[in-house]
Amino acid sequence: MYMKKEYHCPICGRELIKSETEGYSFQCLHCDEDFTEAEVTITIKAEETMKKKNNRQREEMAFLYGKKNANKPMYQTVHETHNETVRECEYCRKPLTRSEVNDFGSLCEECYMKEYYR
Repeated sequence: MYMKKEYHCPICGRELIKSETEGYSFQCLHCDEDFTEAEVTITIKAEETMKKKNNRQREEMAFLYGKKNANKPMYQTVHETHNETVRECEYCRKPLTRSEVNDFGSLCEECYMKEYYR
């Protein structure tokens, strides 16, 4: 039977991905934190359990992001979805990503700062 190590966030318990930050091994996309291997929770999973988990994740991805994205890695799908253009700034018509809409509503950062802080 094949065994695999899984690395989980010590804060939220979600599975981690490899970190792009020098000096850290893993990154939690949910908590936006980087961790060394000594800081994370390690679990060992059997192959059968992993297959069930992968099928469940694929079904969840298909439900959340559509069938075409279900086979992509989760971080890639989340990155693409988070950075897609979803609306325009009401003042200057600059295209806004999902992230900018979450941060500033219907205005881009520049127009938001002009409107509320100048």
